[in-house]
Amino acid sequence: MAVTQGMPPGMAVAQGSYGATPVAHAVQPGFGAPAQPSFYNAQQGALQQWFQAVDRDRSGRVSTQELQQALAMGGLNFSLKLIASLVRMHDASNDNSLDFTEFCSLHAYLTKLQQTFSRHAAGAKEMNLQQVQRALKELDLELDMQPEGAFYKTVQSFDFTHDGHIGCDAFIAMNIQLRNCHKMFNLFDPSRTGRITLDFNQLVWTVAHL
Repeated sequence: MAVTQGMPPGMAVAQGSYGATPVAHAVQPGFGAPAQPSFYNAQQGALQQWFQAVDRDRSGRVSTQELQQALAMGGLNFSLKLIASLVRMHDASNDNSLDFTEFCSLHAYLTKLQQTFSRHAAGAKEMNLQQVQRALKELDLELDMQPEGAFYKTVQSFDFTHDGHIGCDAFIAMNIQLRNCHKMFNLFDPSRTGRITLDFNQLVWTVAHL
């Protein structure tokens, strides 16, 4: 998937660490690779145990709040907003909940993202801009690399320390947002022209689904 739209016309290019090309700043690996939450290495038995533990009404489905609890059992402390985005990605029935099969699909997706992060971070706790670009490309996410373009503004929005590096949780959250952006874009581009036109209400509706 290639996203080529850049900044709006007339916007000035800011100077700083988010320049025209990713710079391979050294990332210090610290004292060995960081310990990973058990969720990523969980087998189906553990997934089923967590799922059943939060499915207290035995409906066979878990809500956004229940999913947050299940992920916390595996060591993942994601916000409800991020959990809701994950539910929208994997909820085939569109009822804002997941069955166990969808929960396993979510597990496989998050595990793939974590493994991609670990491979490109090479044992470090964070990735620099060049590593992020390579990781996104591996995941079929190629963004506009112009100054103030989609790549830099997206990474910058998840770089909470403003030092040109992001950790695993931020990388996962960024990918979830990009996948939901792609999904929403395609809803308005059924002919796959690569361009869409939105009015203000459509824009608000789209943002609400990210």
